[in-house]
Amino acid sequence: MNNFAYSRFLWIVLLLVGCDSRPTGSTLFQFATNDYQFECDGQQKRVTIGPGLMRMSRHPEDIEVSDGTLKVGNRDYGAVARKDQISVIGGKVAVNGQIREPTSPK
Repeated sequence: MNNFAYSRFLWIVLLLVGCDSRPTGSTLFQFATNDYQFECDGQQKRVTIGPGLMRMSRHPEDIEVSDGTLKVGNRDYGAVARKDQISVIGGKVAVNGQIREPTSPK
């Protein structure tokens, strides 16, 4: 599946899954790529997906996985492996349910 078709498929999945309102007023997005499963809050602007790459432009901070490294807001959160579950909610980053701190400063 080419990048355009996959991005279109992802948007359809997001629309079908819908959004969940939290008491804080933020929107929760859940979706999966071929490599990772994501859960995040905030205001999503754009998603780019390619081989070994997922980049989501969002408010308050962008999320990126490139070459197996997770970055949130330009801070490095370490390595991730295929099929990992990545959560970025309420300013906290977790991989497979384990909270992570950035390995690089902002």
